[in-house]
Formats: sequence, structure tokens, C-alpha cells
Amino acid sequence: MVARAALGNGSMPPSPSTELQCLFLSDVSNVGQRTPLLLGFFNYFERHLPHVGFFEPIAAEALATSELKIDRHVELVYKVFNMKGDARHMTGVQDAEAARMIANGQNSDLLDRIYSAYVMYKEDKDIVIVEGPGPLVGGTELDAQIAAALGAPVLMTMTGSLAAAPCQNTHAFPLLPPRPLPTQIAAALGAPVLMTMTGQPNLTVADYFNRAMVKRQIFLDHHVDVLGIVLNGIPRASHAIMTAQLRDRFAQAGLPFAGAIPSDNLLRTVRLDEVQTGLGAARLYGDQLLTDVEFDDIIVACQRLEELLEILAERPAGRPLVVTSADRLDIVLGLLAAQLSVSGPGVAGVLLTQAGSSRTGRNYARDTIDRIFAGLMQSGLYKGSLLPVLSTDMPLREALARLGSLDAAILPSSQRKITQCKRLFEQYVDANAVVAGLQAVKPTRMTPKMFMHTLKSMCRATPQHIVLPESEDKRVLAAAAEVTARGLAKITLLGEQTTILAEAKKLGLDLSGCNIHNPQRSDRFEKYVDMLVAARSKKGMTRDVAADTLNGDVNFYATMMVAAGDADGMVSGAIHTTASTIRPALQVLKSSEAPLVSSIFFLCLPDRLVVYGDCAVNVNPSAADLAQIAITSADTAEAFGIEPLVAMLSYSTLGSGAGPDVQKVAEAVAIVKKRRPDIKVEGPIQYDAAIDPKVAAVKVQGESEVAGKATIFIFPDLNTGNNTYKAVQQSTGAIAMGPVMQGLLKPVNDLSRGCTVPDIINTICVTSIQASRLSRPVVFNYHQDHPSAPSHAAAAAMATIAANAEKAAALASVERIALTPGLLPPKQRPDRSTDGSDKGGAARASRSTDGGAAPSKPVRSTDGGDKPAAAAPPAPAPTPSA
Repeated sequence: MVARAALGNGSMPPSPSTELQCLFLSDVSNVGQRTPLLLGFFNYFERHLPHVGFFEPIAAEALATSELKIDRHVELVYKVFNMKGDARHMTGVQDAEAARMIANGQNSDLLDRIYSAYVMYKEDKDIVIVEGPGPLVGGTELDAQIAAALGAPVLMTMTGSLAAAPCQNTHAFPLLPPRPLPTQIAAALGAPVLMTMTGQPNLTVADYFNRAMVKRQIFLDHHVDVLGIVLNGIPRASHAIMTAQLRDRFAQAGLPFAGAIPSDNLLRTVRLDEVQTGLGAARLYGDQLLTDVEFDDIIVACQRLEELLEILAERPAGRPLVVTSADRLDIVLGLLAAQLSVSGPGVAGVLLTQAGSSRTGRNYARDTIDRIFAGLMQSGLYKGSLLPVLSTDMPLREALARLGSLDAAILPSSQRKITQCKRLFEQYVDANAVVAGLQAVKPTRMTPKMFMHTLKSMCRATPQHIVLPESEDKRVLAAAAEVTARGLAKITLLGEQTTILAEAKKLGLDLSGCNIHNPQRSDRFEKYVDMLVAARSKKGMTRDVAADTLNGDVNFYATMMVAAGDADGMVSGAIHTTASTIRPALQVLKSSEAPLVSSIFFLCLPDRLVVYGDCAVNVNPSAADLAQIAITSADTAEAFGIEPLVAMLSYSTLGSGAGPDVQKVAEAVAIVKKRRPDIKVEGPIQYDAAIDPKVAAVKVQGESEVAGKATIFIFPDLNTGNNTYKAVQQSTGAIAMGPVMQGLLKPVNDLSRGCTVPDIINTICVTSIQASRLSRPVVFNYHQDHPSAPSHAAAAAMATIAANAEKAAALASVERIALTPGLLPPKQRPDRSTDGSDKGGAARASRSTDGGAAPSKPVRSTDGGDKPAAAAPPAPAPTPSA
């Protein structure tokens, strides 16, 4: 959302193109007293932007008196600024649920839920202020993780003096125990962070500085932008000198200092409305406005009325809260009379507690007191406000204990405190400096949470039809059930319906949303045979070999479904080798426009998403091949919402070394720039200079659009690429999604045999998105003079299939794959396993299944280290087999 008005206290207009999307406030002192900063920042942005939002990633339990039944800070902001819409959308996960997920090791799932809720909420907002949950659960570590996921810069806050007024305690609500998770929220949201700190008695300038720098490093470790720090509650007596010294110290350390709000007596007092809320008390008498007043002491009235009046007379300037039991209505009447007199002692209010031996139904002459108060108001004899009287069901001792634990909170009804917060913020906080830092933050990287959310959203928008041939694997069945339940794709499972449903029942899976198709009983078998013969006729494919191939190889059958337009893509490899998975696609789905088939991996690093290519297919690509891999990878990345910044890797950076390998990469870069000048590419360049801005500043002379911020890394050969992605994956715990095949007419993607259910789901999503962007029909060239040429009727049928392979027809074809008996009797299975499990048979993998010669550049494939290479030296042509 573009900023549409000048921001700042009237002096600093932002750039019209600047997007102010998120500001993450993190309380690095973890005491939770930052309400003045929340109200101040929201008030500041609301004056200049029409759509300002507020979001709590982890929401505290609502107060018993909450009208909206939501977190108190959410309710405060919602009511004070008259926000519209459903306030429940302003929160991510409840604190109890968050604590349960953290305890169960479900940190990633927690961040996923927070990010999804945040994305839905921020859609129509110019800026969203996010309050880190550090004081509530997890501390600074969880804050950093959430901010990184949101992509939000962080402003650190610290709270100053905690010297409590009477009846004040640090926490109004029970806190969850700190856990080693917080900075992750900031990281998960990808949000810039503003650190906040709460001042404390006896802390020196060095104490504040050291604590802030330690917390700052936590955010930097999660690659979260820190906008600066602002303090709240610095002791007023030393505010000026401490502020000046802190500003100098932070400036020397390169941490922007946005200001410090001094401690304020009004904000530190507990007021009657807070007593009413904290004790769940009812207001019996008195104007509602009078509950928004502070009291400076508590007097327990157990003595006679005259003794109480003597005690009050000894402190004529005081405004105490008088606490007594409900059977002492004589005290209520006596204090009311004292209030009617201009010279009587003053009190802030009266709190009535449950009488120790009360009998059910007894009201202690309450009706009489009600009539007296009502008569005063109706008589017109008294023009002032009546004495506030509150009543609670708690016994006296319990009520006093609760009063002693109350925090000096700020409620929607605390108008004087709210006004004071805004005034103090405007006077002591440099909001312009924060906005300037926010505008300077230009995130160019996509975080893993952003990518996964984008992935799922794109799939749900246009669900594609994906065929899974490995229905005998329980992981595949579980993934199919979840994908259909979440509406990510339409799924067809290959196999016997009775067997598949029986296995699903054992596993407790619902496959009602999946199609189940038995190749052995398919009425489309002959058409697939004709298509395969046509596609491989030059290699000597016959109908018998084609039929045996489709009968004995479920991957080949699934690939032909994709080629015919009966499915949009295929995912396999959970129990098959890479060669068995991709070989059929290489034979019938290669594109004439991009004859080189390659692959990429999506590497989900802790703070960013990067693309590696080619790490699975091409062994020793030429310069032209490298250029094609770079171009295809850039297009693939862009289709997934990743800005393509391509680094062509070498052991030399821009001429620092020489050799044939460096020259090959340099030639590849030149080819890319000539063929696709729209692609931002740099090379030859070393990995550190491509990914780290600091290293790039040293190694790369002049301006570069890629150095230090590359998103796509093209390796010079398979040996380098495959080992690098495995090293990164194993050393950092990064998730590697792939290999994702490129250069095919329709998507076919491979799984690792060690894959998990989430791995399969992610690969299905990637395949679905590829399919939505590949709507070209598969057209085979038929040679009528070939002895295996199809009949005119079959040719016409195949031409129709090819013509209908575009999106609409492909989706419609899903309905044609019915669970009806096929026209062909089951064929005898060839003497080989259906999964191509001659797993060590490299010669077979390097040759076409129809007996054709191996390609001049044999394909070698790896998927994560558990599958053998697929190529071997050419061997004498074996007898054709499926």
C-alpha cells in the first residue's frame, strides 16, 4: 500500500513509492509496560495514513470484563481509535495454544499460523503495527522469529522505572514461562523491528546499553532489520542526562535512538476503573466518569465511623480508596455526608466486599441506601457528583490481596491516561526518525514462510490435477488426503480401488476427495499406447513394447496421462529411483523450445529462500547449457513470486582468477545477457560475494544489481551443485524442495525416497503451480510410412487429445477418468519390478526403454543422496523391455 500522506510531525514527507507495510515493536526488557508507545505510534500513523492496523501474533486471555472477549491491548487500540471490522482478525494464536505448540516442538506450525493470520489481516492496510509477544511468551527469541517471517523491521522498546505506586505490580496477568523461541516471530513475518525497553530503578546507562546490544544481536542473528530503540519510563529525575548519554552511546554503536518517555505519576497510578476491572466489581453509585480517577492510598474501614473520619481528617489532601464490608453501610452514608460538605474529608471511592458471615439473600438495607442516593439526584439539592461506590463478591482479605497485585493498566475507559500517553509520545519520541528508517528498509528477499504461504495461496486459487502413481506408499496416501482436504490440488491415485481404500481406512485417512484410477482396467489404455508409439516411433517403438511398457511401469502410464491432458502433472519417486521417475518424461514431454531439461532446488534457509540449479540432472553443462539453465531457472523462480537475481557461480569473482572453468561461466553470462537482457545476472562470481552484501562490497567493484543479494545460484557442474545443496541442507537444517524439473512440456517432479508427508505436499504444490503456467498441448509427429503408424481413426483421436490438452479441456478430462472396467484384459507383467527397481541398473537407466540408443549426453540424476546415478557407459542394445 503506498503511503498517501506526509508522515512525521508535519516536516518529513515520505517517498510516494515507499511501502510502509509493517512495524514490529519488541519489548526487549520483557516486562510488558509499553502501552504509551503503542498508543503513541498508532496515533502518529493514523494522523497521516487512512488504513492503519494493529496485530497481536500471540494474544493474551481476555479480561473477564472484556466486551469484545479479546486481548486487552487489541481491545484498547480497537476502541480508542474506533476501528472497524472483526477485532478477532487482529490476533494470531491464543497464548495457551501457543504455549502448547511450543511445548510439543511445533514451532514451525505456530509460525505458519501466525503468518497466515497476519497476511489475511494486512491485505487492505497501509501499515500494520505488530506487538511482539515477548513479555507474554517466549521472550526476544520468539519476537525475532515472528518478525523475520513477517518481513517486518523491528523497533526495540525498553521500559524504565518500575517503582510502583500503591497497589501496583509488574504484571497484571500471569505470564507463560519464557521459552527459547521468540525472535523467530519477527523472522517469520520478515518484519523490521523497533526495540522497546522499560526503565528500572537503579539501572545505569551502561546497563540499558548492554542489554539493548545483546537483544539487538538476537535479531541480527535472525537477519531481522532493527530500526532502533525507544525507552519508556526512565526515572524523571535523571531523564535528561540519561537520555543524552544513551543517545551518544547508541549512536556510536550504530543503533538509532528514537527517544525515551519519562516515568509519569498519572500513568503509574491505579485508578478506580482498573479496580473495577481487576476485581470484577459492580458500580453501585456514582458517575461513570468518576471511576477514571486515581487514588493514592488504601484505607481499610473496620473501625467506627467517627474514628474513620478522624483518620481521613489527618490527611486532608489525600484521595484514598476506602475498603469495607458490605454490612458497614453506615460508613457509606457517613462518607456520602462528608462529601456533601465542602469542608468534609475527600475520598476517591468506596469498595464494598462480601461480609464474612453473610446470609443468602440479605442486602443489609441496600434498598434504603439506593433510595437515599436516588433521592439526592432527583431532589436537585445537590448539584455535584455522587461518591463512587463499587461492590465485589470477594471477601475482604481476598479483595485486599487482589488490590495489592493490580497493575497500573490503561483501559479503554482511562481517558486521562490515554490523553497523557499521546502527549508524552509527541513530546519525547522522534517518530520521524522511525519512519525514515522504515522507509529505508527495502526487503528484497522472500522468507520461507512467505514462500510457503504464497505457494499454498497460488494452489488454492487455481487447483490443478496431479497424478500420484505410488499409491502403495502410505506417505503418498496421507499427502493425497491432506492436499484434497486443503483444496491445494485435484489428486488421482493409480492402483486398485479396493486395496487403496482398505489401506486408507487402516491409516484413518479420508480419500473421498481423490480420484482412484486403475491402469489395468482403463478404457484409455489403447489411446496411450498409440500416443507412445507415435512419440517413440523413430526409436523403433512397437505397439507390443508400448503396451508392455505402460502395463509394467506406473510412472510411464502416469506420464502418458499428463501427455494426453488427462492430468496436469505427475509426482513420483517415493519408492522409485530418479531415473525411473523422469525417464518417461524425457522421452515424451521434452520441449522443442527448451530442449535442455534441467532442475532446481528451493532451499528454505532460516531467513530467506534461494534457488539452486542445476543440482540433479546435467553433469557437465557447456556454456550454452549453463545459459539455458540460468534462463529457465529465472523464469521458474519468477513464476513462484521470487525476484530473479541470478548469480553464475565460479571459483573466481569477476576476473579475479582465470582458467577454462571460469571462461565457461563468463561465456554463459554473456549468452544470458544477449538472449535475455531483462534478466539481472552476474558472474563469474563466488558464492560468498553473491549472497553476502559485506563480502560483495569488498570483492565486487562498482554497482551490481545481483552481488550480495542473489536469489538464484547457478552452479558450474553437477558435482559442485549437488554437494553444495546437500552441505547447506545438512549443516543448517534448511528444507530442500526438489528437484523441480524444468524444460518439459508438462511438469513431472521427483521425490526423495526418504521424503516426508510435508515434502510430498510441497512437491505437489510446486508441480501444480508449474502446471498452471504450462498449458501447451503435447503434439506428436506421426510418420505414416512407419510400420507402427497408427490408424487414421487413432491418429484423429490423438490429434483431438493434443488439441484438448489446454487448461479447460485438461480440467474437464478429470471427469473422464472413471472407475469403470477397462476394454482390455490385464496383460502379463514383464519380468521386471514396476518401480524400475533394478536400482543399480545404470545401463538400463541410461538407455531408452524401447531399445533406442542412449542419448549422447546421458542424464545422471540425484535427489538427495539416496538414489544412484542413472548413467553408465553405453552398452550393447538390449532386448526391448518395458
